[in-house]
Amino acid sequence: MIINLHTRHELKSIIALITLCLFMFLPGISNLPVIDRDEARFAQASVQMAETGDLMDIKFQDQSRYQKPSGIYWLQTVSIKLLSNKSERKIWVQRIPSIIGGIIAVLATYWSTTNLVNNKAGFIAASMLALSCLMVFESHVAKTDAILVGLSALSFGAIISLRNYGRNLSCWILWLSLGLSILIKGPIVIIISSLTLISLAIWEKENKWMKRIIKPIPIISFVLIWVPWAIFMWLNTDGEFYTASLNNDFGAKLFKSQESHSGPIGYYFLSIWLTLWPTCLVILPTIGFAIKVVNDKKIFEEQISQSVRFCIAAIMPYWFLIEIIPTKLMHYALPVFPAICSLSAIALTHPLMKTNFLKLRNANIIIFLLISFTLTLLISAIQLNYIAKDTKHVFFIISIGFSIICLLSFSAISMWKVKFNFGLISACIATILLSFVTYKATLPRLPMFQVSEQIMAEFKKNEILLPRYGGPPVLSPHFKEPSLVYNLGQEINISGDIDIEKINNTPNQQVFILDYKNNSSIKLEKNIIAKAKKDSFCTKSIPVIKGYNYSKGKSVDIRILYNSKCNKNSLN
Repeated sequence: MIINLHTRHELKSIIALITLCLFMFLPGISNLPVIDRDEARFAQASVQMAETGDLMDIKFQDQSRYQKPSGIYWLQTVSIKLLSNKSERKIWVQRIPSIIGGIIAVLATYWSTTNLVNNKAGFIAASMLALSCLMVFESHVAKTDAILVGLSALSFGAIISLRNYGRNLSCWILWLSLGLSILIKGPIVIIISSLTLISLAIWEKENKWMKRIIKPIPIISFVLIWVPWAIFMWLNTDGEFYTASLNNDFGAKLFKSQESHSGPIGYYFLSIWLTLWPTCLVILPTIGFAIKVVNDKKIFEEQISQSVRFCIAAIMPYWFLIEIIPTKLMHYALPVFPAICSLSAIALTHPLMKTNFLKLRNANIIIFLLISFTLTLLISAIQLNYIAKDTKHVFFIISIGFSIICLLSFSAISMWKVKFNFGLISACIATILLSFVTYKATLPRLPMFQVSEQIMAEFKKNEILLPRYGGPPVLSPHFKEPSLVYNLGQEINISGDIDIEKINNTPNQQVFILDYKNNSSIKLEKNIIAKAKKDSFCTKSIPVIKGYNYSKGKSVDIRILYNSKCNKNSLN
């Protein structure tokens, strides 16, 4: 089969982008411990689904977990079934759907931007998304968001393709991605796509092309993807699923901030300098470019004007919506990152960027350097304080940090001198280095933040059988993080404080995990020892595990107490 040069060029671009994704998304994927709280909850619920074989009953321990649809749990369950034993806890296995979602998002961004402008802009946009700080993080964790942005990017690209070319396949891609997105995280992508289409119809006053979207068979397929599941969940839970997911979770976030996740209007514009780093290198000039295209459309060719309008329509309505919603979380903006990267790439590849927006470019460079230096110095400081073992290691850390800072500085200087290609390439290399250092060499090597993993290690060291392998009951009244359940097993009790009556009703072969930062710990310990003596058992104590519970923002001093038959080596 003969491949023409155009196709061959696109194939090379796709291979290069997949390689870049693997460089960004894979480092640390197996070393990074399960993250509290969301990832641990998703991961544990998926493990329980794999263990029971019930694909409709979503539970964390004995509690129904109806905040999100079943799709993410199905994907993680398939990964568990294919790549591990369900009794193992290999978190990297459950992160594979997120990695795949991230790769889909990058390739779909390449596809959509190429259809908007050209292959060069498509490659730049896709690279920007692959390098962005938040995209990299979400592709490292077993949650919904990387997959969601992949489906959002597919729907974005499909609408572009339908508008510009009217391809039948694009209609299928649109409706299938919308249907699958409902199974992953509800109506988010449908909201974004609908707002995009409505905005374009109002703005351009021409919507004949939108008739290409309305095709019966793809729409029927869309319905068949999620409606049977929706009906089953309604009947099987007596409507409880929809009360929990739509009213208590999705609906509640629209009117009040949940779990202290609040912020002012402008929260996402301020946070984008970090979440979209290093693509934030061109945010302000891109905004200036977009405004100029909208205001002075006579000086731009129609393709550029249409492309910019399309990106703005895909970004701004949804952006305005999340800015006014009381609940603020950084990843809420992620589904429109593909459109932001597309707009940035269009701006960068246009000749106007080389001669205009000097003030915006300079201001942007200063902000970029401040964030870049802060990130690099922070990671280097963490390594020097907590990881460095000797002078040789210190020298290596300083050398890597200095190299990253030099690359980022060169990137900024190149952008200032309008040498965009050099600027983007050096920023890319610096980001790959910093990401590798962060996810492979830093975060997995901070035991103070890995309290659950330390507890599990002490169980194994002291030959205490883990609950997920049939070990004794475990009570953890103070440290109640989902990661502990994931590591030890769903049988542990993290329900809260325990009193003497509860202790008296527990079996002798019992394990207690106490946090001595909690005022009740000493009294509980005395009661546990007294109960053990009464029953002719001895209480053994494992030395304190000092760490930091980052989800609660407080330090912990953990001691493990367990009962066993008395012997000469027992501690009373």
